[in-house]
Amino acid sequence: GLTYSKIREIMRSEHGIEGVIVPEYGPLEVCSSDLDCEEILNSDLDSLPGDFYYILQRLKKSEAAEMCNIVNDIFAVSVDGDIYPCHMNVGERNTCLGNIAGNNIFDNGLAYPIFGCKNNELCNACWANELCGGCARFFFYDINNKVYNKLPNSKNCDETRKYIHSLLYLIGCIRTDDVKWKELLSLAKRIKYDAKY
Repeated sequence: GLTYSKIREIMRSEHGIEGVIVPEYGPLEVCSSDLDCEEILNSDLDSLPGDFYYILQRLKKSEAAEMCNIVNDIFAVSVDGDIYPCHMNVGERNTCLGNIAGNNIFDNGLAYPIFGCKNNELCNACWANELCGGCARFFFYDINNKVYNKLPNSKNCDETRKYIHSLLYLIGCIRTDDVKWKELLSLAKRIKYDAKY
């Protein structure tokens, strides 16, 4: 019955572990309802979601968020030598890209839908494109049919936009409150947030 935010908070405060909580069955599902801006603003800012710092970094550095570049930079190989676009796909035959001992996607140059996954008409037209990133599987994987699509899942995109909107609102509220802004700057100096995605 715990939210991802609460699990993250417990792992950090009780065990000193930072990271992303990913369910075993599939990609992380962000949920804007997990983000209670009023509660966070009334706290000592220790409960800021990890994505808060990632979005803040993107804004500060004017850098676009990155999507996990599966197949181009990242892929998984099973103990049998089968190649998959992501470690979460191992064993799913529909996503198998061949085998290291035989014919595979890297040998025959077959096109695979996930190449350049943010370069499509939906992402290019989205206001959150520069702030959206992370798990390509979350956005492009059809969990029911066990295949990747060339276009992102609209439901996940909608939830992500709501979540990013909430984070931007939260950043704005903190920035316009001198006391909270100083508290955030002090906290940011103590926290090292280097996550790539």
